[in-house]
Amino acid sequence: MTKDENIWGNVRFAILLVFTVVLIFIILCKYVFDVPIKESSELIKDINHSETIFTEQKAHAKKSSVIWNQIDSLDFSAYQVQRMDEIKGKIYGIQEIYTKNGMNSRFMFGALASKTLRFQFDIQEELSALKHNNELIEKDLEECKANL
Repeated sequence: MTKDENIWGNVRFAILLVFTVVLIFIILCKYVFDVPIKESSELIKDINHSETIFTEQKAHAKKSSVIWNQIDSLDFSAYQVQRMDEIKGKIYGIQEIYTKNGMNSRFMFGALASKTLRFQFDIQEELSALKHNNELIEKDLEECKANL
């Protein structure tokens, strides 16, 4: 055998080897290994949906922190009906994402944030009323002391 025949023999062997490996790989993938094409597409769709939920959660978190700061800055000693109703409307607006999506548990963050903000609003309102009532009690106590 000459050198050229030896090289072409090696090239034919390499081509035959690659062809058989590819053929065996295709047969294994087609008939032996089950590749779940439909399930993987559903998983990708669920992952994309979860990413949109995360972005909505971040947006609602920012809205909630703004409303929280508005509640803290609200002066409950002065009767501000319009501003209180505006804040209550924003609080109920945060809950809308939960009802809009068919009360899906993935959107429960809207309802929980709304409840938390309502608790904060009620606590601040009661605290303001308590401070006002304590001031009245102290004033009445001083009047009673003065009368004695």
